[in-house]
Amino acid sequence: MTIGVEGRAGAVWRWAIVCLWCASLSLVPSAARGDWSEFAPRSLENGAFFDAYTSYERDNLTSNGRTTNWHDTFFRERISLYSDGYSYHPRFVQYHFSIAGSLRQENYENSTIGDQGWQDSTGFEYDLALHFLPEHPYNLSLFAARFEPVVPELSASTSTAVQDHYAVLFRYKERPYAARSSYIYDDYDYGSVTSRVSKYSLDGDYVNQFGATDMFALTGAFNPSWFSNSTGLDGDSMEYLASNTIRWDRLRVYNTFNYDTFHQSDPQSTDFDSDQLGAYTLWTAYLPLNFRSDASYRYQDNSSSTDLATGPAQSSFNRNKTIFFDIYHRLYESLDTNYILQHSDQNSAGGEVTTLGNSLTFNYAKLIPQGRLLSGLSLGRTDTDSSGSAVSVVLEPHANVAVPPGTFTLDQQNVVQSSINVYLSVEAPTPEIIYMAPSTYLVSPAPNNTVEIRVIALPPHDPPFAIPGTFTFLVSYDISPGNFELRTDSLAANVSAQLYNNVFNPYFSYLVVQSDVLSGTFSGTPIDSTTYTAGMVVNYPPWRLLGEFQDFHWSVGPYRSWRSEAQYVAELNDTTSLYATASYLNKDYYNGQSGYSNGPYTEETEIFGANVQKQFFSRRLVVGGGGSYTHVSSLVDTDGYSTYGSLTWHIGKFDLIAGGTAYGYDSSGSTITTQNRDHQRFYLTVRRRLF
Repeated sequence: MTIGVEGRAGAVWRWAIVCLWCASLSLVPSAARGDWSEFAPRSLENGAFFDAYTSYERDNLTSNGRTTNWHDTFFRERISLYSDGYSYHPRFVQYHFSIAGSLRQENYENSTIGDQGWQDSTGFEYDLALHFLPEHPYNLSLFAARFEPVVPELSASTSTAVQDHYAVLFRYKERPYAARSSYIYDDYDYGSVTSRVSKYSLDGDYVNQFGATDMFALTGAFNPSWFSNSTGLDGDSMEYLASNTIRWDRLRVYNTFNYDTFHQSDPQSTDFDSDQLGAYTLWTAYLPLNFRSDASYRYQDNSSSTDLATGPAQSSFNRNKTIFFDIYHRLYESLDTNYILQHSDQNSAGGEVTTLGNSLTFNYAKLIPQGRLLSGLSLGRTDTDSSGSAVSVVLEPHANVAVPPGTFTLDQQNVVQSSINVYLSVEAPTPEIIYMAPSTYLVSPAPNNTVEIRVIALPPHDPPFAIPGTFTFLVSYDISPGNFELRTDSLAANVSAQLYNNVFNPYFSYLVVQSDVLSGTFSGTPIDSTTYTAGMVVNYPPWRLLGEFQDFHWSVGPYRSWRSEAQYVAELNDTTSLYATASYLNKDYYNGQSGYSNGPYTEETEIFGANVQKQFFSRRLVVGGGGSYTHVSSLVDTDGYSTYGSLTWHIGKFDLIAGGTAYGYDSSGSTITTQNRDHQRFYLTVRRRLF
């Protein structure tokens, strides 16, 4: 779908004019209509600014022995005028309007295309907001803006970075009812890539309170969107949501329903489609004698299809039904007892897996001299009945994953490692799902018969992804196929103490997981693992220290690990604050018996970070800086760093902002392309208020 900027913008402005005209005719008393001067804009505040901005940015990238680099020098001088006010009355129409003109000079040099020389250009920006009946139960807001942002990296290749933003927002709120409707259109033009995103949103709710505690609430939402960019990417998504909440005496009921679709077409890489249908109900009852019980039912139906430009098409679906029941009891303030019963039925095109689990958990707290003693015991049994060739898990989300180290653990057990497909989810400027080649991540066994993923490289993208950074990954995979019945028993025990006003916190845990094949043939290795974990946490403000040892025994992927962390958070004085952290993790993998074992090898991860902020001259001058460093030594070695510094100074009518950022990484190993990247950016802004 291709969305025309001029057509969308014109439609928004025509709507704005019609709304303003209708509001003026219908809401203003007839006696006042004769005096149109009453509707002339009346300013509450006017002002003007002069801004001068300069930046220098450079980037060096070496990949597989080939080096490319660029550097960019940028200047901008801008004058901005703004006005805030109203029409007729502040409760009728409020407005904000600003307009800016600028001159720009830029020199961009790239090792591939050479020196572009100095380029001169002009810029134009504006920001308009109209709020009709802002204090009325129903009101309307119109927004139109044009920005020419200076964006790190993206500004390097062009001096015409432009973002056009248009929005219409209608709100109604008069309890027990509330409703909101909006349309948002964004056009991003960064020279090398242009993208367009159009979003509609409609949602409402009904909330009614009965007495002090009883309540009934109903919510619904519909959110479609469309997006495209100049590389050929084109797609759309739809979101539907409905939920309700009931609180009545000792009973709580929560129900929700959602249906999401996503379609993406990209002739250069991946065509991707997904559908996700979900329903969930939860009933909670607060019973006499300190008993509480929860009962829930969850239904999920997920499907996806991927058509790679360089490979075969892939498709999968998963349907999951889960019934959950628990009963919880607290005896005085010391003993908590919890029984859980859970039944799950997963099926896909390749087969079906049914699980029935029972667990009983005890947690006991005891006051002792100089502190408190905590202990716990958990017993569990899960019966798994599998039939068919395989059961698929579709697009399991893992959000906020820091890269490096880029590690996360899959949610399911008995994973077929060869079936794993990892995707990178990108939200801005254009929503996008990117397939990750198997060479960009490592797969290894983890405790409790799960699998750990470690991302070692991100796929190529325009603009390139900044590393270190935080990303969202989606993973599809199969659960071990075959016709078998498997019984898994677990025993977990833990003990810890909070001593001397929570200063010293030693802890120890023991976990045993054993599986037996009751019938059929299990294609994997039944888990028979034992995990010992012991450690100490010391809280002595401003310090927090941790040391931990873990020993994981299992024939597939055994290891020993040492982990230590130190954190320092303090207000050094009224104007100075400091945060610093350091961590070290050593995992020594033995030579496991699984064909997927990468051992024996040792993996070390070291992370250091700190930032400090200082205020001077009655807080008119603020200086800050910090950085982080990550080192991973394993089958793939990675070093990454990031650092920043900033200064903000208010001097009368002058504002001065200066700073710099830098980041880089170096990755090498037998399974990936050796890469080295080094990036710096420095900037200075001076603002003078003219009036």
